[in-house]
Amino acid sequence: MENAVIGVFDDYTHARDAAGALLSAGFGSSAVQIAPDQDSVAARRKALGDPDWPSSEGWNIGHFFRSLFGLDAGHEHAHSYAEALRRGSFLVTAEAEGEAQLQLARQVMGQFHPVDMEERTAHWRSEGWSRYDPNAKPYTDQQARAERARHAAQPPSDADYRMHWMQSYGPGGGRYEDFIPAYRFGAELRNKEAFKAYHNWNDVEPEAQRGWESGNAGPAWEQSKAAVRYGWEKMKG
Repeated sequence: MENAVIGVFDDYTHARDAAGALLSAGFGSSAVQIAPDQDSVAARRKALGDPDWPSSEGWNIGHFFRSLFGLDAGHEHAHSYAEALRRGSFLVTAEAEGEAQLQLARQVMGQFHPVDMEERTAHWRSEGWSRYDPNAKPYTDQQARAERARHAAQPPSDADYRMHWMQSYGPGGGRYEDFIPAYRFGAELRNKEAFKAYHNWNDVEPEAQRGWESGNAGPAWEQSKAAVRYGWEKMKG
C-alpha cells in the first residue's frame, strides 16, 4: 500500500477532526482510519494487537503495517508508529488514489497539529529507546496524559525559530538574534494566567502587543508580531 499517508496526533479531538476533514475532502469512509478509536488503555491494547503482530480479529497495527510494508513488520517506521500508539498517541491513516490525493491528505492532516515523528523518535532515542517492544504494556490513561503533557510542555527548538525567521524575515529583515526575545515572549504567553483562556490569535494580539511594547526593547511590534505569534502558536499546539 504505497499510497498511504499516516498522521500521528497526541490529541484525540485533533485526530477525529483530521479524519472528518479527510472525509469532507472526498476520501471514502473505508480509506480513512483512526487508531485507537477511543482514548483508553483498552482501545490502545486492541489497536496494538497481539505481541508478535499476527493476524487476529478486527483492525490492528500489525495488519496495517503488513499491508504497508509487506512482511517487514520490523520496518523502522513501523516501530516508531507502534511506539507512538503504545504511549497514547493516535494514528490517522488515509489511503490515497494517486499523487493528488496523497498531497491532499498531507495538507488536510497538517491543519490539525500532527506530531513531528522524526523529532519525537529522536527524542525517544535520546532517552535510550531503540525499537517497539511488543511485550511492553500500553500506557495507562494516566501515563498517556503525562506523556502528552511532557511533549506539549517542550518549547520549540532554536532550529524551529531560525527556520521561521528565514521564511518570514530573511537576512534583509534584520538579524535572527534580534528576534529571539520575540519568539520567547510569544512562547511564554502560554504560561501566563491571563492568556490561558485564549485559543485564537486575534484575541491574544491586543494584550500581547501591550505587553511587548511596555517591556521589551527589541524590534517594533509590527516587525516582531510574526515572531511572537509563531512562539505562541508553537506552544499552543
